Amino acid sequence: MSSVNLIPRDVRLRQAQHRRLWRWGSLAMVGLLVLGASGGYDFARRATAEGLGATTDGVQMQVARAQTELRTITADLMSARNRLEHATALRTKRAWSGIIALIAESMPETCWLTSIATDPEKPRSILKGRKKIVSKRDRKKAPEVVVIDAPRRLKIVGYAERVSGPNEFVDRLNETGVFHLVELERSQREPILDGSYYRFTLYCEW
Repeated sequence: MSSVNLIPRDVRLRQAQHRRLWRWGSLAMVGLLVLGASGGYDFARRATAEGLGATTDGVQMQVARAQTELRTITADLMSARNRLEHATALRTKRAWSGIIALIAESMPETCWLTSIATDPEKPRSILKGRKKIVSKRDRKKAPEVVVIDAPRRLKIVGYAERVSGPNEFVDRLNETGVFHLVELERSQREPILDGSYYRFTLYCEW
């Protein structure tokens, strides 16, 4: 049985053109959607990368600040440790030249000293008697035990132009940590040469 298409030829051609246009339009729409999705993904990726870059820069700045602060704290700690070791050495070894230099560095510019002496000024020897009784012969052979009374503090005498000078001197000496106690015994105004100044006496104990 043969089939006959009764639709006119020009109508069939228009229908075929419409179908082709619809296919091409659908393909073009799909292509545009794909391109749009790809462009949106690239844009989102760039935005994310920029955000991560800004975050990384902020973190790096914070790390740099923390490293600077750490170096400063380390330097301060080393300086404090050195001062402590220096103070301990002066306190235990009685390095007199170092102690005198420390006193000179701590003295305010408006003060000057007239004397620095140990207290007691001269060491006193104390004979310790032996507890057990020995014979005269053994007594001659046995050495005598002598204990030296070492100085326990320094006596510093000087003058200051201002009434606050001696107290400032005491505060600076206490801050060194070398002495167990630094105290001002007296401060009194006295006439000297062409003016009057404050004569002070202070003691540094260890």
